[in-house]
Amino acid sequence: MQVATQTPRFGRHTYVIGRADSRRIPAKARDLVTGWVGTHHPRADDLRLVVDELVTNAIEYGMSDEHRWVRISLYAEHDGFILSVADPGRAGTTPALREPDDDGGRGLLIVDRLTCGNWGHYVSGMSERVVWALLR
Repeated sequence: MQVATQTPRFGRHTYVIGRADSRRIPAKARDLVTGWVGTHHPRADDLRLVVDELVTNAIEYGMSDEHRWVRISLYAEHDGFILSVADPGRAGTTPALREPDDDGGRGLLIVDRLTCGNWGHYVSGMSERVVWALLR
């Protein structure tokens, strides 16, 4: 039996998901990442998990009733990927690591482990909150 392989498409890929049912956005984000890197890349599962966590946080903390969108970008190089998720950025919310024994909110701990601490966040010039993660 032959197993089909897919080579990641190198370069930058960006997609904006807006005005969608927020419960469907994480699945759409995972599908986008799969389309960009394929299913057989060694980091494909990690990328899908990281995008799921970042998009879920964007929905929970970054969207408002007036501004319902997230922008997903993936920059692929030969030695890794930079994944970023931007949202409208509600005032007063900042991504932060929780303690492992907290009742909830451990998504960024997963991101931290999968990226070996290579992740962060900033506010863009358009007041968007952007959370990025580097996976090698």
